[in-house]
Amino acid sequence: MDWLRDRAGGYARQFGNPEEYAKALRGELNQEFSKMLFREPSQGGLGIHFTAYEEVDGYRIPEMFKISNWTDNSYSAVYSDGFKLERVTYHTSFKPAIDETPDDGKPDRRLEVHRKLQNGMMLIYNNGDPVSFNQPANALLGMLQNLMACGALKDIETREAM
Repeated sequence: MDWLRDRAGGYARQFGNPEEYAKALRGELNQEFSKMLFREPSQGGLGIHFTAYEEVDGYRIPEMFKISNWTDNSYSAVYSDGFKLERVTYHTSFKPAIDETPDDGKPDRRLEVHRKLQNGMMLIYNNGDPVSFNQPANALLGMLQNLMACGALKDIETREAM
């Protein structure tokens, strides 16, 4: 934990942009984990998510970076060649989500995320047990969206809601 805490804050500011920081962090994790021995490879599984805003054409657009050596959300196996880096916001903004590609960080895709956010899309991510979390969370979100569409919820920014 100290190792990770040391790489947050001031260390992150040494990089020109969040992606450079994410790449450096992935490289350091691969280096650190290559020194460790685990009885079972899956005991060395780790996933880190961090969010940052990137400036694109004058807009501050959120991005979530995922650095993980887990092969999937079952958390039962790790990649034999170490940690992978993934940009998450673009490909998860589609329902159902599409596959991630190296183009997801390009300006046109970042601006598409911005447009979707301006049109009401919400970025919802979870950690831990997605299978158990997603179904009830999606049901609750759907209920809230329906109540908003019907006008049954008040905008919390209005005087009437206070």
